[in-house]
Amino acid sequence: MSEPRLAPYGTWPSPITPTMLATSGVGLEEPWIEDGVVWWLESRPAEGGRGVIVRSDPWSSPTDVTASRRMTS
Repeated sequence: MSEPRLAPYGTWPSPITPTMLATSGVGLEEPWIEDGVVWWLESRPAEGGRGVIVRSDPWSSPTDVTASRRMTS
């Protein structure tokens, strides 16, 4: 194990970048239940801020209702 390096507060190098922080979270909004099915809006920063309607029932995994966006170059 190497000897720890001392550095002034906030000046040490970090493997975590601002981009990683900004795109790693998923926002969950406006949940509602209808006939035993849970629906919600999900914001996905890693997909360019895309908003998706998602549904799930007690017997299945969450499924995107909104079609995936085709990326063009």
